[in-house]
Formats: sequence, C-alpha cells, structure tokens
Amino acid sequence: MAANYLAGTFVTGRVVLTLLVAVWLSGCQERSPSGEESGKAVLENGYAQLYELTSTLKSSDTILNFKQSTDGFGELVSELATDEASMAEYLEALAKEPPGYDLANTGYPEISKRSLNSAKSDRLLSYSPFFGRTKDNFERTYLLSLSNALTQQYHLLEVMIDLERDKERLVMLKEFQSDVSRYYDEVVAKLNRQHFKENIPGPSLEEGA
Repeated sequence: MAANYLAGTFVTGRVVLTLLVAVWLSGCQERSPSGEESGKAVLENGYAQLYELTSTLKSSDTILNFKQSTDGFGELVSELATDEASMAEYLEALAKEPPGYDLANTGYPEISKRSLNSAKSDRLLSYSPFFGRTKDNFERTYLLSLSNALTQQYHLLEVMIDLERDKERLVMLKEFQSDVSRYYDEVVAKLNRQHFKENIPGPSLEEGA
C-alpha cells in the first residue's frame, strides 16, 4: 500500500516537473527573438554602420576648400566623395523599404561611440585651416586616414554580402565593394608615389591588405 502510494507520488511528481519544464521552455521561446528577427537586427546594425562610415566619407572633399594639395589629390578625393554620397542616398532609400532599417541603430556600445567621436574630433583638429597639418604632412596623413576608412568599409561590406539574402541588395553591395577596393588601390598608389621613400605597391584588399 505504502509502496503503491510512493510510486504514484513519484509518477505525479515527474509529470508536474515535466509540465513545469515545458512551460518554462515555452516562455523562453516567446521571449527569445526568432531567427528572422535576429537576422534583421544584425543587418540593421550593419547597414547603420555602413551608413555612418559612408556619410563621413561623402564629406571627405570638404577639406579641399581650405587645404592645398598636389596634382591628382583633389580629383581623387572629389570622385570618392561623389560615389560615397550616392551610396549614402541609396542606403537612405533602402532603409525605408520593407523590412525597414533604423540607420541610427549601429549597435555600438556607448563607450565605443564616445571613443569614435573622440578620434574624429582629434583628427578634424589636425586638419584645421589655421594650425592643422599642411602640405605633404597634411596630404600624407589624410591619405592614410582614407586608406584606413576604406579598409574598414571594404570588410564591413564583405560581412554584409555574406549576410544579405536579397538579390538586388547583394548586387548593390558587391558593386560598391568593388568601387571601394578601386579607391583603396588609388589612395595607396598615390601614397607610394609621393609620400613613401620606397615605392613598393602593397597588396590589394582582395589579396588581403
């Protein structure tokens, strides 16, 4: 009798425990983002970061208004800025289409945002009209900054290409990545020709810069 009672209690306890675990797991699934939602969040962060970087580069020719440069520098920076501006406009239009992206949602933690803003402010001061870098010092430093930004942009596009599933957007991302790679090569070539003692061309971004 006691054995039967204990056995029944044990079985009932297992059933209750199983139900509790099922309810808990069900709750966790409801609170966790689905694969589709999670993928959208990652893409949103990616497009927001791409837009932030593109918006910075589209203004790269503003400095030509108050800084002297060697032949070819102005043309290169102006062409780069024009293409980056076109890309920024495309991203703004893309963000309004379904599923819709918030281009301000970069996903950066607050400390990273502050660090990036600090670096931008410091670099802008170094290019200021009155006491910033001048002549070769300015141009060499500016080209180095562009090469770093283009490298970051290229690899961000590489990640986006791997994540994006929309065919039209994939075509756009690949074409833009090709343009970024070309500008990187032109920037590095100018650095080698005019600002490095040894004119040794480095690897392209496709080769793993």
